[in-house]
Amino acid sequence: MHWLWFIGLVTVSMGFYGGFNRMVANTLPPLQVWFVFTGVMFICATCCVLLWERQPIQQNIVDYWPAVIIGLAVTGINLGYVLAFANGAPVSLAPAIANVASMVILVLVGFWIFGEKLSLTQLAGLGLGVASIALIVKG
Repeated sequence: MHWLWFIGLVTVSMGFYGGFNRMVANTLPPLQVWFVFTGVMFICATCCVLLWERQPIQQNIVDYWPAVIIGLAVTGINLGYVLAFANGAPVSLAPAIANVASMVILVLVGFWIFGEKLSLTQLAGLGLGVASIALIVKG
């Protein structure tokens, strides 16, 4: 399956994520919201492993250290969004700022750490991304 289908899943999920996060921001305690959806994520992850992997987890748990870092990063993303929305971040701006800023960081990581090449057109797009953050924040 082409990877863009999975990006579609990310895009739709981010829409629900931001919308519903903002919806409950003023009605439910933010850390309890975070706790509940983290529990749901754990249940979904467990079901995915059980249904699709069909292979035992490797014996050497040390091999999974990158997954631990990813888990910490996802925790930071989720907690950051929950607290941002609980403190009045507009759903129309907060994800846009975070996504463009993280895009810039990931482009730099891809370039410096993984040796990925950038064309002039892609560099121009990166510049437009940075400019878009400035325009959104200045509003």
